[in-house]
Amino acid sequence: MTADAESPAPDDAAVAPSLTATLDVDWLRVVRGEAAVVSVRLERVGDVGPVVVAAEGLPAGMAATPLSLPEGVAEANVVIEVTDAAAHGGPFDFEVRVRSTAESVEAVRLRASLVVAGGPGELDESFGDGSGVSVADVGFPFQFLDLDRDADGRILLGGQTPTYESSSGTELLVSRLTPEGALDVTLGDGGSVVRREGRLTRVESIVSAGDGSFRVVGRRQMTRYDDEVERFVYRMRDDGGVAIVTELLGFDDESTHARAVMNGGDLVIGLPSDLGRVDESDNFEVWEGPVTVTQGPIAAHDGYVTLSMGSWTAGPAAQLARVDADGRFDPSFGTNGLLVLASPLENRERSLAEALVLDPSGGGYVALSHQNGTRELVEVVRFTGAGELDRTFASEGRLAFPGDRSLILNLFVDNQARLIVHGYMGERSAREPEIRRYRPNGTLDSTFADRGVLRLDPATMPPMPLAAHDAELDRLVGCDATDVYGIVRCVRLWL
Repeated sequence: MTADAESPAPDDAAVAPSLTATLDVDWLRVVRGEAAVVSVRLERVGDVGPVVVAAEGLPAGMAATPLSLPEGVAEANVVIEVTDAAAHGGPFDFEVRVRSTAESVEAVRLRASLVVAGGPGELDESFGDGSGVSVADVGFPFQFLDLDRDADGRILLGGQTPTYESSSGTELLVSRLTPEGALDVTLGDGGSVVRREGRLTRVESIVSAGDGSFRVVGRRQMTRYDDEVERFVYRMRDDGGVAIVTELLGFDDESTHARAVMNGGDLVIGLPSDLGRVDESDNFEVWEGPVTVTQGPIAAHDGYVTLSMGSWTAGPAAQLARVDADGRFDPSFGTNGLLVLASPLENRERSLAEALVLDPSGGGYVALSHQNGTRELVEVVRFTGAGELDRTFASEGRLAFPGDRSLILNLFVDNQARLIVHGYMGERSAREPEIRRYRPNGTLDSTFADRGVLRLDPATMPPMPLAAHDAELDRLVGCDATDVYGIVRCVRLWL
């Protein structure tokens, strides 16, 4: 008798073929006229066979050649050519489609987006009327004193406008522009809010809270000749309505305007003689202690606030202080929380901080103006997160600017750790508005504009006395500060 042949056992290793894929990025920025590269990583299970990778749904002016990947190849680079015909802006959505030549294998679709930038220093053609410059009619004369960007890219402007009853009085003015530079009609009456709190009322600082709402530090005087100054904070809703008014009792220094910054959920406010905060519950607290804030800038990073301050004990030197969330000096910064920056001029009389920017390390740059009665020197100083001079920058950490009447308005750090300096350079009678970009070692970056310098022609674009950095897309937006006809011009350019 012959035994039956044994039936073969099922192949447990046999599985249905499948394909998965991932992208190295979900969005990227590319300069028009160059190419963007998206890396795709594949994982095959079973007999998938050759795979085709293609970018689909690209906007006009962009193209990518599909790739055919044989078995065993697990990575590919999709090259997207962005021609001069592509429009600035974005993000523009597209898909990377990965499919097998075997019909039984389900294709994979991966979504990504791409931002098309201009060259360094070029105007952003997605802003305004397509020229990079926007023109908006506020409807009445204005003097804006501060600017900020909110989380949606909208431009907040705060200042004052003359009262209708008398040109000697002023009313508080807040205006908001869309990310494209038009008046945002969802705010107040047609894009602006005007409020009167006294004979002379104005916004001194305006700060986005990051959730659609924003804070306004205002100042009022009840009569034109009244020396008594009162300050207050509005918590304003997205529509421009005032949700909470907090009186800043004791913040009555009338010699300058307040500077403010969000530190977590707290609004920290500085004056020449005071420093304090309005907390998340809108309670106001004056920080007692040795800090005496100058008229200079203030910035926050990782729960700490860095600010310029003055002290009789330091003489005519600029100082930076770093304080914690309760206003106490941070002993890990400088010497017991202070970095003293003495003037390089002989017979110095005055040193003031004009602009300040922090980088992700907690260090940063400060622009200083020094005077000795006959001469003025403007410089930018680089300091570390530990509160020491960074001597790898320029000349022992200090970069002097040409002429004795230069004026630095703003400092920014771009996404590649390069320093952006915005201001007026040269002698007072001949100084011109400029933007300069410096490498981390303090040398001009020749890849930016004209050998590192972009000269702002007032005939074609605003000189941008008020400006902010769009860190996500690495571009600057700036606006006029004053106009008697109520026309605000803004400009946006790529870094």
